[in-house]
Amino acid sequence: ENIALNTAHIPAHNHTTTMNLGGTAEESGAGHFIGSSGTIFAEDAQSGSTLNAGAISSANTGGGQAFNNRNPFLGIYVSIALTGIFPSRN
Repeated sequence: ENIALNTAHIPAHNHTTTMNLGGTAEESGAGHFIGSSGTIFAEDAQSGSTLNAGAISSANTGGGQAFNNRNPFLGIYVSIALTGIFPSRN
């Protein structure tokens, strides 16, 4: 009854990433970046902007742990309790 899934069980697919446009930001670089003490300024991204593929990454999750995979037995138990017999297929 225990099953462990891995990448062989998942069809090839991809995930899209949606970014929300925010306002411009001006942050002090002091203490945040090595050798940068000035002001860092970034403008809003334009709608439909393409991001560098190397700048975004996503990590795998899970770890291949086994989990219980049981058939839905609760409905059968209720039916047997109400009728006293296993339900017919008709």
